[in-house]
Amino acid sequence: MLNWDIIPASVGIIQAIIFSFLILSKKSIATKDIILLFWFFIFSIHLSLIILTGFNNTTAILVLAKSLTLLHGPFFLLYTYTVFGQFKRQLLIHFITFLLFFIVGLFVSNSLVAQRLESVMTITKVLTLIGYPLFILFWTKGNLQGVKNKRADNFILDLRWINSLALLMMTYALLGILHVLAELLFMMQFSNTLDLGIYTLMISVIGFLGLKFGRLYTPEVQTMPPPSKPYKNSPLSKVQIREIRRKIDVYFEESDDFLNPDFKLSELSKKVDAPKHHLSEVINLEMGTTFYDIINAKRIQFATQRMLDKSDTHISLEGLGYECGFNTKSAFYHHFKNFTGKTPGQFKSEIRPD
Repeated sequence: MLNWDIIPASVGIIQAIIFSFLILSKKSIATKDIILLFWFFIFSIHLSLIILTGFNNTTAILVLAKSLTLLHGPFFLLYTYTVFGQFKRQLLIHFITFLLFFIVGLFVSNSLVAQRLESVMTITKVLTLIGYPLFILFWTKGNLQGVKNKRADNFILDLRWINSLALLMMTYALLGILHVLAELLFMMQFSNTLDLGIYTLMISVIGFLGLKFGRLYTPEVQTMPPPSKPYKNSPLSKVQIREIRRKIDVYFEESDDFLNPDFKLSELSKKVDAPKHHLSEVINLEMGTTFYDIINAKRIQFATQRMLDKSDTHISLEGLGYECGFNTKSAFYHHFKNFTGKTPGQFKSEIRPD
């Protein structure tokens, strides 16, 4: 290994350790945090082994260093399912691919067989780094409606963390493909430093996204997937639907419980004395919206009324966001612009130009 290669590898190790300490500094560590912690641990071990191969080329170290990349796809899948509250032990079967390549690689002594095994491993790496993220993108999209029917917190926005991770991993895999093609077709030689730099960049972006979207600090949430064919055989009559809608409208006119950041469909169900699945049906089909959108619309309506109140001249936009039930400033700004077409600052400056 060239001395230059040690620099990006060392930077990646340091970053993985820092992000691990950030996770450990949380007041409450959930299952998803533990998975993310182990993922950063794999990153640091992988880079450490890569550095070590520059000084010690034993078979075990080389095989383990080459095989660890196969863990990123399964770790991403396990993390995503856990975030959605759907962790299952059966998911651990996805780690078998890594174990098979590692064990077989240890006992392969023939150089020709070893070369073919390495080629198969490279193809498998690319497939996992593209296949797993693609599956996760479609899977989270399919679960989105179920989330919006039950929650009104920041979880929808935080799904951008999952989607960004998926796109990042696919980009990393595609760069690897272009790298190999350039070497095969145009005889262009790339140094290990570039590969390690890209790999370290991926660790940096994962950590940055974790901080930006709060996934390193947000407590674990539990959601349920949507029914495959909702309301196909609804037992509700038109009279019942109108009555439930009336109760919903009256409740929101008389109560400000929606300002509670933890306000859920189950709470609304208790207040209006109607089953959750009946509420979802009325909100989705009769009102043409989702629980997520209706709650956040009420919160933004409350925010604009507060800002229009001339008696409150020292209002803090960030404080107003928390008062309205948003856990983060970015969530408040996102929904405010989504419903009003303006940022809170723009809206405030228009009604109070002084």
